[in-house]
Amino acid sequence: MRIIARAIVLAATIAPSANAQTLGELTDSLRMAVQRYPSPVVAAWGKKLDSLAQIIEEKRARDLTLDQATDAVANRSPTFVNVARLRRVSNATADKLPANFTNGLQEVGNNLLTEIENAGVAAKTVEPLFTPVIALQKKLENADFARAESRLNRYDIKYGPSSPALNGVEVILNYALQFVPLPFDSPSPIELVASYSPTGATASSAQWRSFRLIANTRVGVRVYDFDRKANTKSLVESLRPTYYSLGYTGIADLASGALPDPLHSNWRPGGFVGLGSLYLAYTGVRGKQLVFGRNGPILPYLF
Repeated sequence: MRIIARAIVLAATIAPSANAQTLGELTDSLRMAVQRYPSPVVAAWGKKLDSLAQIIEEKRARDLTLDQATDAVANRSPTFVNVARLRRVSNATADKLPANFTNGLQEVGNNLLTEIENAGVAAKTVEPLFTPVIALQKKLENADFARAESRLNRYDIKYGPSSPALNGVEVILNYALQFVPLPFDSPSPIELVASYSPTGATASSAQWRSFRLIANTRVGVRVYDFDRKANTKSLVESLRPTYYSLGYTGIADLASGALPDPLHSNWRPGGFVGLGSLYLAYTGVRGKQLVFGRNGPILPYLF
């Protein structure tokens, strides 16, 4: 019985746990592979492993889980969640590890496994030592896929079928804006609004006959909601706007005619807010006026 007990203890000290989930366990497992299957090439990758393991020791990151390490590297950009301070723990973790650290561990693990299998070691024999690296690789692949999917979703929301049409001035301004460095992932959620619309609706009373069209100008910003799915089958989600806008508005007098000059007419200043393709503009100058309208030019690239 003593022999069996010693064998069990020895096996526990030699074989890593199949569910190893920390950086410390991962590096210990790879070190064991380097020691068990020595060769010049394996030893060279072992030296690189030692340098990565030293970083883990210096940063006191042995107890960090693979999920924490992956999340830290995948979420370094100033997203809304980060700005709202909702990821304080993983942001602290990100400061502990270099940006390419997890990729370095993945590279070492993959090359060690390849060299050892090329030396004729059976895959079933050696793969248990690389279970943590395989798990890390899957987590990194999932994170890469999530980033790619998020980027495609942002492009779909901002430039896809449900995005607003821009006039010529807005096209030029927003094309130039992309060359201005902004702390956002591309595409930026911010877009400039510089709109002239002769089809705003207003009324002087609650009677239908008092409704009429009135011109207005709007200058401000449009902010896209990239957290919303562009193509969703959820009714509630589909009713949620993909973008919001706000800024300055100039509302024409009722006697200004259908197409007042946007540069020389006597516009009444106010403000506007927009939810998706709809907006409300208001001015309290020379009589209160509330204008309701739809974003986007009637004639492509004009107004």
